[in-house]
Amino acid sequence: MPENHPPDPPRAAARPARRPVVREHLPVRPIWLCRVCAGPWPCSPARLRLRHEYADSPVTLAVYLAGLMLEAGDQLTRLHPYTAPPAGVLYRRFLGWLRESGS
Repeated sequence: MPENHPPDPPRAAARPARRPVVREHLPVRPIWLCRVCAGPWPCSPARLRLRHEYADSPVTLAVYLAGLMLEAGDQLTRLHPYTAPPAGVLYRRFLGWLRESGS
C-alpha cells in the first residue's frame, strides 16, 4: 500500500542575477558635492564620464561646464556668503582640468 506523503513544497523561483547598482557621480545642489563620493563636483569619476560623453565636442563641454560654474558660484555664494569659494577656485574646479591630459 502506498504511503501518503505530503506534496513537495513549491520551489522558490530562481532569481535573476542582480546587476550591480551603477551610481552616477552627479552634483547635489546647492552644495555642489558629488552624491556618490562627497567630493567637490565635478569629481574625478564625473570628469572621466564627461570627457567620454563629450569626446567629439570639447567646446560644448566647456560651455556646459561654464554654465554650471556660474550656477554653482551663485548657489554657493547664497548658501555661504562669507566663505564661498572665490571665482579662481571655481574656474579651476569646473574648467581648469579641461586642458589637462591632451584636451
